Amino acid sequence: MGNRAASDVEDFTGSHNVGMGSYALSKIMTGLKNVAIGYHAGEQIIGGNYNVCIGSESGTDILGGSYNVAIGHHALTEAVGDTGNVAIGQNSFYFLDDGSSDGSTTATYNVGVGDGSGKQVSTGTQCTFIGAFAGEGNSSNRLTGSKHACLGYKAGKLIEGASQGNTLVGHEAGDGITTGSDNVSVGAYALDAA
Repeated sequence: MGNRAASDVEDFTGSHNVGMGSYALSKIMTGLKNVAIGYHAGEQIIGGNYNVCIGSESGTDILGGSYNVAIGHHALTEAVGDTGNVAIGQNSFYFLDDGSSDGSTTATYNVGVGDGSGKQVSTGTQCTFIGAFAGEGNSSNRLTGSKHACLGYKAGKLIEGASQGNTLVGHEAGDGITTGSDNVSVGAYALDAA
């Protein structure tokens, strides 16, 4: 439903999909039980299953990924073949799996809640970022590490590269950590850059 929704469909064999909005699910072919609501929402889901994309340009490049939830403008935009990710908030996990246009590397079981949460994560797995800009990262050295838990406004905002296993809780907690691993920080500004 909407201008060019499911418009580029050829040889469609999928079922139980819902697309509402211009270009929503416009390239779907074999996907099952996907829901895309918004301008370009879920546009590139071709064979993915059980994805929910709500918001303009949310989940646009999921392709063959399944069991993902993207809510908010540009949430989970680049998740090519990823599975089991939750991105809620504008630009949450925007670049997830951006390193692979064919889905050969995957980023799975990540949770991001808040504007810009996990925005620069590339191939990290099992990360939890809750709070605006929590785990946002660095655009010149995207996060490929895994198993981070960052809770709070800008908690772990600068983690990047192969950094692994940081637990950072509090307002701007761990703001001084970039490539460090296995750190625990609890409290506002704990382990910050200042």
